Amino acid sequence: MADSPWVLESSATATSKSYTTVTGGEFGFIFTSRLIGWRFGFEIFKPAKLNDIEATQGGATVYNVSSDMTGYAPKIGIEITPWITPRQKAFLFGYVGTASLTLKNDYTSLTIAPNSDHTVEMAGTGSLTGGGVGYEIHFFDTTTFLLEAAYRTLKIDELTYSKAVTTFSSPGEGSVIPGQSVLKTDGTKRSIDFSGPYVTVGLRFWL
Repeated sequence: MADSPWVLESSATATSKSYTTVTGGEFGFIFTSRLIGWRFGFEIFKPAKLNDIEATQGGATVYNVSSDMTGYAPKIGIEITPWITPRQKAFLFGYVGTASLTLKNDYTSLTIAPNSDHTVEMAGTGSLTGGGVGYEIHFFDTTTFLLEAAYRTLKIDELTYSKAVTTFSSPGEGSVIPGQSVLKTDGTKRSIDFSGPYVTVGLRFWL
C-alpha cells in the first residue's frame, strides 16, 4: 500500500512502522450460464491495526501513533469461462465499484505541537476497478473451492477530516474542522493507494 497515512504529517522525519499488506474479504452472489456470469459483491479492506508506531526527529521519539483503517466497496463484475468440465473450470473476470475508507490515528506522548494526546479521524472515497483469472473446482455437495489471482486499481485521492481536532501545525491545519482536506507538510493532499496484485481463496455455495 503506497503512502502511509502519517507520512509528512508533522516535523517528524521517520516512523518505525508502516502498512505493508492489505487483507480483507468479500461476499456476494453470481448469476451464471455456462460461459458468462454476472458477479455482485461487497468487499471489505481491513489491514491489521498498527500500534506503538514511533515517530522520530533527529533520532529522538517525538510522539507515538496507533493507526486503524477500514474500507469497503460494493462492486459489480463479469465472469467469462473459456474452459469448463463437469467438476472444474477456469475463468476470466473483471469488475468496477466505489470504495469508501475510514481511518483513525491516535497520538500519544507528544513532545511537539500541539503537545497533547489527540485522535484524528479521516475518510475518503475512490473508484475501484480490477480483474484477473480464476480456477474453481468441486469441493463437496453443492460447494466449490475458488482460487483467483488479480490486480486492483484503487486510489483514494483525497482524505477529509471527520471531526474537529487540534493536530499538527502543517499547511492549512492546526485546528481543523469536518470536511476539511487533510494536507501533508508540503501542502499536497493526503492520498492512499490500494492498487496492486492480490490473491483470493474462497468457497462458493451453489443453489
